[in-house]
Order: sequence, then C-alpha cells, then structure tokens
Amino acid sequence: MLNPTLITKIGRLIGRGALIVQKHLPTILTAVGITGWVGTTVVSSSNTLKMPDILAEHKNREEEINAKQEFMTSKEFRKAKTQEKLRFCKEVAKNYALPVGMGIASTAAIGFGHASLLDRNAKLLATCASLDKAYKALKAKMQGDIPEEVEKEASEEAKEGKEGQERGYLWEYDPAARPYAVIFDELNPNWYYNPVRRWQFLQDAERLANEKLQSKGHLFLNEVYEILGYSDSQAGAVVGWFINKEDLLKDPRRAYSDTYVSFGLDTPEAKRFRDGDEVGVLLDFNVQGVIFNMLDDGWRYTEEKCIKKCLAKPIKTV
Repeated sequence: MLNPTLITKIGRLIGRGALIVQKHLPTILTAVGITGWVGTTVVSSSNTLKMPDILAEHKNREEEINAKQEFMTSKEFRKAKTQEKLRFCKEVAKNYALPVGMGIASTAAIGFGHASLLDRNAKLLATCASLDKAYKALKAKMQGDIPEEVEKEASEEAKEGKEGQERGYLWEYDPAARPYAVIFDELNPNWYYNPVRRWQFLQDAERLANEKLQSKGHLFLNEVYEILGYSDSQAGAVVGWFINKEDLLKDPRRAYSDTYVSFGLDTPEAKRFRDGDEVGVLLDFNVQGVIFNMLDDGWRYTEEKCIKKCLAKPIKTV
C-alpha cells in the first residue's frame, strides 16, 4: 500500500513542476517553434536532394507511356498521362510532407506562445488596475479627501455594495478596495434556504480549497471561484496562494505550511450569516498575490536563508 505522505509530496512536486511549465510556457513554445523551423529547413534541404531521382523516374515513366501511344486509344493515352501526373504529385507531396508539417507545427507553437503571453499580460494588467483602484480608494479614505476622478471610477463599482444594503444587509463594501471579494447570497447556485446547510457549504468549500492548496503547493483564485460557483475573472487566473520551497516537502499529517486559504468567515457579518440573521455574506479572500512572481521569490528566499544559515556557522580553525 502506498504511503499517503509520499503521495502528497509527489503531488506537490508535480504541481510545482506544472506551475513552472505554465509560467515559462510562452518561452518554451517560442523556443520549440524556432527550433522546429531550423529542423524544417534542414529536413527540407535534405529532401530536396531526392528530387532529381523523383524527376528522373517521372520522365522514364512518361517515355514508356509515349512509346506505347500507338498501341493505345486517345482516351487510354490521356488517362495514362493523367495518372502519371497524379503519381508524380503524390511523390512530391510525400517527399515534402514532413518539412511542411514541421513548419506548420512550428508556426503554431510560436503563435500559441505569443497568444499565451498576450493573454497573461492582459490578466496582469487587469490585476494591476484592480489593485491601483484599491490603493487609491484606501489612500483617499485615510486622507479623508476623495479626488474627483477616483470618486467617479468607484461610483459605478460601489453599486454592488449599495445593492447589498437594499436587500437588507447591515454591511456594505467597496469593490474598488476589495477587488477579489464576492457576495454569497441567494443569487449563488450553491445557496441554501437552510442557514446551517449554506454555512456548512462555505466551510466545506474553504476546507476543499485548503486541501487543494496543500496537495498541489499552489492555488489560483479562479479555482476557488469555481468551487463556490462563481465565474472566472482575469485577475483570478494569475493571483492566488503559494507554498514556498521550505514548506513544500513537509509532512502534511504533522504540519501544514503557514500558507492557507481563508474566506473571512470569522467576521461579525459572517457570524450573523451563520446564525441566520442575514441571507448574504461577504467572502473576502486572503489572496497572497501573483503566483508566478512568488514562484521566483519563494525559491530565492529559501536560497538566501540557506546562505545566511551557512554563514552563521562558526568556522573551525586549526
């Protein structure tokens, strides 16, 4: 029987490897495409050297058909000539099928790599825009002076919180200040009329998200949205939670890493939701940041820590 701890560690390493590949996918696809075009050029040049033999065989077969022309009707002669031309075209196509296929695949790899990079940049820009609005709203709130442009940008996005109050909630939130938060109420497909059942669903969803984080070593926000029944967001495809290298190989039965997923179920608003006093609750996730950036930072942090630990050891002198 396989050791569950070993399975978890293997799963974390596989998840980390998949994340590294996902991060460098545009570079990998571009490199594959360039290498493929080099191979296409080599194979095409090599197969071009075979063309004189193919042409010679084609001419020999045409001469044989011309020599038999007097023994054929005009219809049979035209048919033989047509069949020979088709045969010659098939041989040429077969000769260049591999380099043409390699060229198409290489072009597709470069195109997919470029599209993947553009898609990621768009998601990062959406994340930066959300964080910029949150920073401006927080700064204006701390200073007590809301600039006109910030107030104008936040006015449309603040409607969701005002709608929450119109439904009878005692709380409101500013989407600009909390770009990843969502409202869990009767509009969600997983909402129940029974307060105990809907509270149990949120606890189970939070537990499932943490189990996925511990098993893979990372978790995107869109994966949490999927568990809860919400649609994906652009920012959710790049932000989330990340277990650093130091905690990656920990025994999950003895100690979880310090990284965990929280839905914010310990707030007074969440307690009122649990007790059935309100039918909706604000889920404010403790997102760490952009996972691809933390991938480098996490490994670099562990290396620096190891270097400091080695330098801290006393040097033995003879």
